[in-house]
Amino acid sequence: MKKGRSLAILQIIPKHHELLPVGLMKALSLLDALGHPYGFYDIERSPDPDFRSSLMHVLSGIKEDTVLVSMACHNNYPKIESLIFLYLYLPLLKDKKIIICSPYFSLYETSLIQRDNIVFSPLNIDEYILRHIGNPRLTEDAFFEGLGASLKRYGYEHYRFWEYLTFGCWANCSFCYNRLPFEGSPAITRHSPDRVLRWMRFAEKSGKTYFEFCEPNFISDRPFTEDFLARLQRENPGVTWRCKTRLDDIDPDIYGRMTAAGCRTIFFGVEHVDLSLLRRIRKGENSPKRLAEFLKYRRKETEIHLSFMMGIRGETPSALRRNLEVVLRVGAIEGVEPNIGWQILFNRRHRSPAAANYIVPFMFIMNFLPSQMEISPALMRDILQVCLREPFFDFWYMTEAEDSLALMQQLVTFLKSRPQQKVIRDYDRLLRYQGGDLTKLILKSRTLEQLNSSVLSMAGV
Repeated sequence: MKKGRSLAILQIIPKHHELLPVGLMKALSLLDALGHPYGFYDIERSPDPDFRSSLMHVLSGIKEDTVLVSMACHNNYPKIESLIFLYLYLPLLKDKKIIICSPYFSLYETSLIQRDNIVFSPLNIDEYILRHIGNPRLTEDAFFEGLGASLKRYGYEHYRFWEYLTFGCWANCSFCYNRLPFEGSPAITRHSPDRVLRWMRFAEKSGKTYFEFCEPNFISDRPFTEDFLARLQRENPGVTWRCKTRLDDIDPDIYGRMTAAGCRTIFFGVEHVDLSLLRRIRKGENSPKRLAEFLKYRRKETEIHLSFMMGIRGETPSALRRNLEVVLRVGAIEGVEPNIGWQILFNRRHRSPAAANYIVPFMFIMNFLPSQMEISPALMRDILQVCLREPFFDFWYMTEAEDSLALMQQLVTFLKSRPQQKVIRDYDRLLRYQGGDLTKLILKSRTLEQLNSSVLSMAGV
């Protein structure tokens, strides 16, 4: 790419947990150091509360010839959502070259959504700029020295910091999107403890008291993690932190080291109480048993977040109900917060026995867009249309659960029977959508075909 060519940086991941998009900040700093002209377009800067109109306004306002799309985010669900948001209104960018930066998308068949003006890069946005625009030899020292001003300039000064210590996991759960992107990659990669500590020290200097490790399994490489925890305890920069890990990797010893080094929040995937369903998704642990064991030695200063799952192939309404009962029981424990999500099929090889359920896109959009953003019927219509039109995005409504209508009916009935219990919050926004219209469709439908037809009719598709 020639230096003089006009360049737009596009960020359309809205406030995902308000964790700093580190790669994007590095990219902007690199461009500034190069003196390379660019325009910065950020969905979060739009004053319009309606997400659809905000997105259309942002895209229609891009004047530059080349659009570099940032997918700098710690969680891959928002990357997929942002890709959908981009494809909704691509006609607004039809005369521009679009480069989508994310190694994550190398996992999937992007040829299905290839366009003449679109390129998928297997590089993060900062790596892309280093390779294709030029290396100004921006040192880590220079980057961190200017980071405070950059955060304020771009509106990220209130975001929390995060970093990976390791990435990957020794387990091979079929539903997990946290895999290394390239064939032949090692199961686990180690990141620099020095860089992690530097981010934590910068957080403390900036007045932030919270840090997040975003890897799939903080204890994947136990010796490496133990060495880091010992160092962190010696050099503790004064911030507490959160991590994700597996229940069968944690024990009283490593838990004690983690809390001594500042860990105050742990995210575990329980997924389901039915062991046969756990085996079906290749989750090789008895997570309900492990959770019960952990809760016996867990200390009160540690907050626990638990993920549960519905929509697994072979799940029955009675199995879902047992799962929901456990969600409520553990959610009643002080300092424990569960959530429940729907399994979706990222892997195309598992599509043949799958069924379509057009409520599923509503579940994800309602859960992932910030609560202050308005989700209009027009946005959901556009999303359903692009999912139906583009084969790449069909996983957004495909489900393994043959009995998915009955599962949704069970969920709605369960939640309606316990209005005073606010433990399961994930679907509150979905059930309130358009005065409860989706709830009514779910409960009155007799077949999945009828439900899908009603959803399309309601959305005007």
